[in-house]
Amino acid sequence: MNLFQTTGANRSVELLGYLVSVISVLSLYTFVSLYSLRDLAKYRKNKNVTFVVGICILTFIFVVNEQRVMAGTIFYEFIVFVIMYIFYRLYYRSQSLLAVFGASRYVLYLFTSKVLTQSLISLVSGYSILELYELGYSRWILVVSILVAAICIQLLYMTVVKNRGFVRLVSHPSQLWFVTGIKFLLSAFILFAFQMSIRIDNLVVAALINIVGVLMVVVFDVVVVSNGIRFVTLLQHEQENLILQKLYETQVSNYKSYELFTQQFQTFRKELNTNFPAIIGMIRRQEGEQAIRLLDDIAVQMGDNSVVKRNYTNFPFLDAVLLSFSNICHEKDIDFDVLVYWEKGIYIDDLKIVRVFTDIFDMVIDKVESQAKEKRLIFMRSNPHKHWLEVIIKFPIIDLEEEETLDVLMNMMESFGGLMDYRIHQRHSVIALHFPKIDSMDDNFQ
Repeated sequence: MNLFQTTGANRSVELLGYLVSVISVLSLYTFVSLYSLRDLAKYRKNKNVTFVVGICILTFIFVVNEQRVMAGTIFYEFIVFVIMYIFYRLYYRSQSLLAVFGASRYVLYLFTSKVLTQSLISLVSGYSILELYELGYSRWILVVSILVAAICIQLLYMTVVKNRGFVRLVSHPSQLWFVTGIKFLLSAFILFAFQMSIRIDNLVVAALINIVGVLMVVVFDVVVVSNGIRFVTLLQHEQENLILQKLYETQVSNYKSYELFTQQFQTFRKELNTNFPAIIGMIRRQEGEQAIRLLDDIAVQMGDNSVVKRNYTNFPFLDAVLLSFSNICHEKDIDFDVLVYWEKGIYIDDLKIVRVFTDIFDMVIDKVESQAKEKRLIFMRSNPHKHWLEVIIKFPIIDLEEEETLDVLMNMMESFGGLMDYRIHQRHSVIALHFPKIDSMDDNFQ
């Protein structure tokens, strides 16, 4: 039966109602699917136009599918996947991986809910799935299945996506690729099971095969995502432990240097006290040149063995990290000009602060090292404001737009209420970090 044939006023009203229903539930499902990733990427300016055009294209594809030209095939699944991938890329300023993940998830939930809805209706009505198509019920099955998919993805957003573990999963490319690939394979599996079931004469057996297949897919998908989150969480926990260990070793080295500096100062003081009477006697006897030579000998002796202890900030943990990177820059002939005053009122976990600056310098130092020797400079200063502490980091012109670390850093800053901005000026690149002052922010709400 052709969908576009009209047999009277009732047929026209039915067709119009069907198209309105498809567009409504499809808009709802697509919006929920896009909205669930809003915290992981930034919108594009033309997102509303993209949404309208995308819904029109998807509606056309689904209506064509109801003509059974591509019904229930892998090719149809791939077409929807490609459309949604382009949709995500035009809707968000995101990396390709996040768009692939969103498209594969969209396809999985859509086809899984459709197969489940068809099977349940087949069991209740007593008609096989093919008979449901022939009787024209498949149109409303599509509407119900898209609505079910929208509800499922919203429940997922409320339970999993808001979980910090999901953010960690998205920030780990290799594990996210694995989860995305599994989702696409599960979609192909459920379509394959559907194609096999419709060839079985016993509708009860066919429906049960589809229902069991859907349950297996759902359970496997949940297990894969949960294990992926657990793996990434453990991996990041291990990385945090390594950072703490490195920080501890750097801090110990810092204190040892300070201890040596103190010992040398005491030695200098002792040497000066010992020779002070002789120097005074020489001055009284007007033996100025001998006194100067004696002072020069003491200065040379202390200079040969002196250890310079420099503070880059008044924040001990951050100072230890900066000291470590200062040594690395010294080895790579990079001018490390850093001075930061860490203000009170910034109550952020020390480990997060260390991770922010460690990730930045790990990313920047490797890039700066490749520059000409006269351009190797890393400059960092702090600018206090009423509600923010601004930290400016300047270095030679380097394009970091494609660096995944940059997106991770932006998400990390936003996680504790901060902001991060990266831009390129005519002569240098700039990373601006804005750390919120909790005390001053609280004053605004009183």
